[in-house]
Amino acid sequence: MPPKARAREVFKDLKYFNGVPVPGVSVGFCNVRKTLSKADGTPDYTLRVGEGPIITGVTAILPRPKEQAPLPVL
Repeated sequence: MPPKARAREVFKDLKYFNGVPVPGVSVGFCNVRKTLSKADGTPDYTLRVGEGPIITGVTAILPRPKEQAPLPVL
């Protein structure tokens, strides 16, 4: 079974691939990590199934320029 093509490879010829093709729209991303602590308060990065640490991400699509951020979208 051949490996699946990555989006980066499929859309490599698009002019705006590394950015957002819609004027005024921006995209942001942030990693969120919840780290466990040892008894002495130092961080414990050991992965334990069902316990952590917890790592996730948040992606935001901002449909307006930053100057208009307080305005409702709908």
